[in-house]
Amino acid sequence: MINKTAFAAVLAAASLAGAAHAQALPPTPFSLEVRAGAAIPTGDLKEVAKTGYTVGANVSYAATPMFSIFGGYTMNSFGVKDDVTPEEGEELPEDASFRVRVSGPEAGVRVNVPVTGNVAPFVKASALVNRFSVSFSSDEVNGTIGDTDWHVGFDVGAGVAIPLGPRVSVTPAVSYLKVEDFKSVKADIGLAIRL
Repeated sequence: MINKTAFAAVLAAASLAGAAHAQALPPTPFSLEVRAGAAIPTGDLKEVAKTGYTVGANVSYAATPMFSIFGGYTMNSFGVKDDVTPEEGEELPEDASFRVRVSGPEAGVRVNVPVTGNVAPFVKASALVNRFSVSFSSDEVNGTIGDTDWHVGFDVGAGVAIPLGPRVSVTPAVSYLKVEDFKSVKADIGLAIRL
């Protein structure tokens, strides 16, 4: 009969060997990234909206060490200032608070700036296809009072990739987004995992 301690030691050794084998596998040119941060309204939007948040995710393919293409989905959400009420035919609750959301898919390119050291600065640009919606919430009811058609826009920015290991890096960035008359500046941070 196998001793429980010996059996546990064999299992631990097997799991360590498996982990070492997985780390030995070379990374692929594909990466998965999730992002989150602050979205700051600019232009006409800042007259009605408060600073909000942005979240998103993308998959990228490194065609060369300097050049990548990516595609993903991003949502930007802004609270509406207290003295602004969206126009709507139906009666809305008096205690309702409103949010403007701008969301949709994106596709773009990223260029790494060659420098010495582990930290890698980059610039990026993407085309967006977004739609706008206004939602409300109150103590009694939540809902959406408007969606728009899809609109084309763009997002340009710069950031830096800071490696945490051979496959993982954090990517703080700042970017400018414009879709129709909607404009905002985003300051966010990503976690990228090389697959």
